[in-house]
Amino acid sequence: MCNKMTINLNTTKEIVFRRACPIRYNFVPSINGVALVDHIKSLGIVLQQGLSFDLHATELLKQCSQRIYLLRLLCSQGLSTDQMNVVFVGLIVSRLLCVTCLGRVSICWSG
Repeated sequence: MCNKMTINLNTTKEIVFRRACPIRYNFVPSINGVALVDHIKSLGIVLQQGLSFDLHATELLKQCSQRIYLLRLLCSQGLSTDQMNVVFVGLIVSRLLCVTCLGRVSICWSG
């Protein structure tokens, strides 16, 4: 049965999930022209082939650091404490609460 869909080889990536082991297997892409990668970003979460979230945590910390710098700039512009709290919750806490879904970080927030 053919569904007449075509694969865009320029944007399609393939990843093989496996446990970390001392023997490294060299996998060949199952479809010619599709890149075999060791990590992908899907729905804002970086997934690694060993099911580790190290790259995701690094990217999240980098993003939060940039947003804290933005908060410092806004504070220097004279935003009130209430306005700063709204911006903080919108830019930083919202990103960190997504991490709790992964079960890696627990955050207590009484806003």
